[in-house]
Amino acid sequence: MSTATCPLCRETYLAAATVCADCRVALVLDPVDGGEVAGGVAAGSPAADEGPVLVWPDGDEEVGYDLDDWGPAERDALTKALQAERIAYEWRDDEVVVPDRWADVAEELIDAIDHPDALDPDDDADDGGAELLGALYVASDILSGDPASSGAVIEVLELAPTMAGRASPYGVEGVAWTAIKEQVAALAAQLEVDADDDEVQAVATALRGLLRPLV
Repeated sequence: MSTATCPLCRETYLAAATVCADCRVALVLDPVDGGEVAGGVAAGSPAADEGPVLVWPDGDEEVGYDLDDWGPAERDALTKALQAERIAYEWRDDEVVVPDRWADVAEELIDAIDHPDALDPDDDADDGGAELLGALYVASDILSGDPASSGAVIEVLELAPTMAGRASPYGVEGVAWTAIKEQVAALAAQLEVDADDDEVQAVATALRGLLRPLV
């Protein structure tokens, strides 16, 4: 299963997630079998560690950002974020330099690392997605240990219709959201027919595993 990691707190998520829930920065895809990072840069190679990921575009002016107040953790986070975005870059002491055509993206990455607590503008339009995922996670966690918990059973049965017709919330890609919706529907169906405890626990545990990286 593909995973992604926050370059700041090092929390691991499913690859379907794109933003760290705590640090609000872009996640970096982890190496896959064979030591390659999704996108084609080998982990541990000079390109992944210190060199530009892309060739510097001919004729592009350079734009530099003085980051002398940053520590190693922030510098490492920016390096990995630039690599993930396939942006050519160069560190010159405390200054990072990028081609002018990618300056806007680089500024966004720098700002996200410099202000990890700032809310993403899209968060204002979340319409309860995080709350819904959190409620489902708590209910599935309870049912994975106690499949007869009346409170958790009611919660899943009440939330299942909402999930069925809801679009994916911010930060959750379509494939992952579809898998979660299918698992919620399966769990609700088992609860409605009073299925065997072992079956309920198995589906609840699977649902909890899908939700854990997103809450």
